[in-house]
Amino acid sequence: MNGTCPSGELCQFHDGICDVFPSCNHEVPVCTGCTVSQFCGPDCKCYSVNDELPDLVIDKDRFAESLLIEEVNFDTFTCAYHEQCISGTGVRKLLRFDTTTINQGVANLRLGDPTRHPEEYAFSQCHNHYHFSGYAAYRLLDESGSLLARGHKQGYCMEDSNRQNFLVGPYVPCTGVTTCEEPGISAGWTDTYGNSIDCQWIDITGLPDGEYWLEMELNVERRFLETTTENNGAALHVLIEGDEISILPDVSAA
Repeated sequence: MNGTCPSGELCQFHDGICDVFPSCNHEVPVCTGCTVSQFCGPDCKCYSVNDELPDLVIDKDRFAESLLIEEVNFDTFTCAYHEQCISGTGVRKLLRFDTTTINQGVANLRLGDPTRHPEEYAFSQCHNHYHFSGYAAYRLLDESGSLLARGHKQGYCMEDSNRQNFLVGPYVPCTGVTTCEEPGISAGWTDTYGNSIDCQWIDITGLPDGEYWLEMELNVERRFLETTTENNGAALHVLIEGDEISILPDVSAA
């Protein structure tokens, strides 16, 4: 694709045509035309107060079990450098972990075709695919609660990875439905980004040994509607000693 779009227009990836897409402040959405039985969702669309919705939570056990520390050498040609997942080049010390999202709601989460939603996705020239903005954020805090380092989920391929046996009902599909081309998470299913994937980490290079809080939060920019966002976080109290990490007894929700 060549050229640029006029001010106020975005390029539709699938055909290269410039078009106007509605803007929305997801934190303070504004809707028009909602009735008394509807409410304004974070995507600036009207929803019925009786609508069944998805509900995303973090698989805390997998979060904890997947923790590891690794040193990796990066240069300026790596995608992690260009996408700001590391704080510098050379040998970096990374705290890696899985991000497994459970949709425990009674409705499917559907994000739509990335090629038709330039207002929600950015095309990564390095990875050669689209990235959905504001899906998951990672933070490392000291014992006083001060932010020391942060990270983010870098990718868009949110899809049905595993079916949850404890979530059953006619609304839970028996087989996975979503794909990288039509991303989302079906009701009763999970999406997993493993700790071997780029940016599934926080760069802790130069951080001294000690006790910290590792936090994860989903739907950070409130771009899609859920039953609630009060359960979107998880926190682990961790001890870092060299290249070893352990979980301290105090584990709570963020």
